[in-house]
This record gives sequence, structure tokens and C-alpha cells, in this order.
Amino acid sequence: MGIPSKLIWLALLAIAGTSYVVYRKIMSAVDKSSVGSLINALKKDGTKAAGVAEALDIPYGKREKFSPIDFDSLVSTLRTATKIGDYAILYQTTADAHRHLLITEIAYSDFDIGVTGEATDVKKNAYHSFVIRFEPDTNTLSVWSDLYSDTTSKFQKEAFSKGITTMK
Repeated sequence: MGIPSKLIWLALLAIAGTSYVVYRKIMSAVDKSSVGSLINALKKDGTKAAGVAEALDIPYGKREKFSPIDFDSLVSTLRTATKIGDYAILYQTTADAHRHLLITEIAYSDFDIGVTGEATDVKKNAYHSFVIRFEPDTNTLSVWSDLYSDTTSKFQKEAFSKGITTMK
């Protein structure tokens, strides 16, 4: 007398669903930990900011006819800001005279399948690093980050970029 195949399938589905939830929790903790480590490293050695800014090599938006005075004003505004739209600013520093580095967090709801197999909205946090660059030769402001991993990340980065490039 064996175990019914339906029972085996239900057990496997329950194990897989639980494993996926545990995996998501672990990945979320790893993301948060790595962002915390990056922030601590930048606080200890500010010269690392230039290297981080250099690694952010994908442009997400730009604004032309932006003067050096506009850039200084924008950086000054950013220094006193704790949020930009839905983004919390976790850390920011100046990489050099023409680049300002921001590390941000955004909380959002993502449509997902839970352990029970039910479709539901899941609260998630994403961490993104941005560098705001001013090109004095062309009077252009641009927002750069790393390559997006999925469409959610792409849209988040584009939304942040739009928020920066439209700031007065």
C-alpha cells in the first residue's frame, strides 16, 4: 500500500512554495545587508564614492540646458532631502565636482503567488544606487545607475531619473 500520488504532489508543492518564500526572505536580507555594507564602506572611506559612481554606467535620463549653478542648487536641495518621490535616500555623497552619488530604497507592492498558491500583493523593498552627473561642456544633467534586473527595476530607475531631471 503506497502513498497516493496526489498527496505526494501536494507535499511537494507545499515544500516548493515554502522554499520559495524562504528564498525571497533570504535574498531580501542579503540585499539589505550588502547596501548596509556599501554605505559603511563609503562612510569609512569617502574616496570609494568615485569608484562606485564610475560603476554606475547605464544612463536613465538627462536634462539639457542645465547650468553649473543649477547643478549646485540641485545638489544642495538633495543634501537636505530625505525622500525623492517614493524613494528614501539612505545615503548620499559627492563623488567629485560633477558627480553626486545617492543610495536609495523604495517600498512597493508586487503581484506574486504566495505559499498557498493564491495570487496576492506582496510588500517588497528595492535598493538602487544612482549617480547624478553634470557635464559642463554640454550643460547636461544625467542620471546613471546599474543595469536593471527586471522590468520592475527598470521602471523604478526611470521614475527616479524623471523625478531628478524635472526638479526645479
